[in-house]
Amino acid sequence: PNTQNPPRLAEFRQLFVPPPGQVLIGADFSQIELRVAALLSGDWNMLDAYRMGEDLHARTAAAIAGCAADAVTPQQRQGAKPVNFGNLYGQAAAGLARQAKLDYGVEMTTSDAKQALLKFKLAYPQLEHWKRQQIGLAQQQRQVKTKLGLVRDFDVQGEGYLRGEAQNIPVQGSAAEVLLASLVRLPDALRGTGAVLYHTVHDEIELACSPDSIDEAVAGLRDAMVGGFLDVFPDGTYLTNGLVDVRTGNNWAAVH
Repeated sequence: PNTQNPPRLAEFRQLFVPPPGQVLIGADFSQIELRVAALLSGDWNMLDAYRMGEDLHARTAAAIAGCAADAVTPQQRQGAKPVNFGNLYGQAAAGLARQAKLDYGVEMTTSDAKQALLKFKLAYPQLEHWKRQQIGLAQQQRQVKTKLGLVRDFDVQGEGYLRGEAQNIPVQGSAAEVLLASLVRLPDALRGTGAVLYHTVHDEIELACSPDSIDEAVAGLRDAMVGGFLDVFPDGTYLTNGLVDVRTGNNWAAVH
């Protein structure tokens, strides 16, 4: 490989192509960690947003800006993304401000980040209560669990960043279980379509498919992913609206 001029991610994605004569179908779970956090914590404001088909990033942006959700600008919505996800990672203000710039292109001072975190806590009080409970459980019982029971044992596996992991592992671990459950369902869902699993990345599933079977493959993939979510969260039916985003294209860049 050319280590002096490594390809940028966007260029790499254009090089990632399906076999000749086929197209890629890419699907990911929309806001999966936030949906999981809503269900695990029972936070009524988060759950209500999903029940109503609202965009949680816009709702958070409205809480931070002190305006109505329909008055949120695209820039404010983009600024709410690192706040939403940073909270699930247990980020403090300095880390949030740094990550907002690196991952989202959002300029945020440490003071701005501190205020945003405070307003987030006020907007989603049950989530904050659940996070404090998780930290207490981790400190007392020395372990936390995912929805399906995978254990993070701080005594056996090392403490690491206990406070952050106590909040994050149940969320990201349970989201990973949703993807695995979806993959279990995938062969039956794709039967007769000719589509095959080509790649998985985090919360995405990529298929290779002939152009004349796209509709059937997309329907099967969506069914498998919604079904996988409900296998892990049987009580989450009302959170499946807008759960799966599906795109097609001739390379990985086109399906993002």
